[in-house]
Amino acid sequence: MGARTVSKPQPVVTSSSLTTTLSGEAIAVGENTLALGTADSTITDKGPVTKAKGTITATATAQAAGEDLSYATAYTFAEIEGADHFTTKTKIHSTISQTEGQTTVTETSVTKLHAIAIEIGKDAKHSKLPAVQDEADDVASWLAGGAIEGNVAAFDVEAQAYGDNSYVGVDVFILTLEDQLSTVSLSVITAVD
Repeated sequence: MGARTVSKPQPVVTSSSLTTTLSGEAIAVGENTLALGTADSTITDKGPVTKAKGTITATATAQAAGEDLSYATAYTFAEIEGADHFTTKTKIHSTISQTEGQTTVTETSVTKLHAIAIEIGKDAKHSKLPAVQDEADDVASWLAGGAIEGNVAAFDVEAQAYGDNSYVGVDVFILTLEDQLSTVSLSVITAVD
């Protein structure tokens, strides 16, 4: 008789590395314009589980008097790599209002994400990090007086990565042209390996 080898089933090993990207852009064209970009992204490695959550908002507002034209557009999106389970949701809201010979066009896009990566296997780490709770400051209310004066572009980013081999990257482009344009383009990457 020949030799017989019996092998024990090996546990499936998956990684809990996770990468999220939140991106958006706001473009407002007209004499008085406002473009705002805000992002809040957190990724936390808690040993066998890595969790991520984030929100990105892009808002464009353009005001014009009389027959002058105004244009506003905004979009946001999320990309997730390495998640076992995730959800994303994007909402876009547009308004046009006319008061006292002035037209205001506004578009806002908001994308939210939640993601989780689970590490299973004999080498899975089982450390526990303290819970982190933070409150991001809101961007100042530029429309408090109801009218925009000039061309304004601004951004606000709150991004954290907790764990070994973590990464946070922010890429922002802002441009204003007097009496013509405001634009902001924003991308936030968080990762834990």
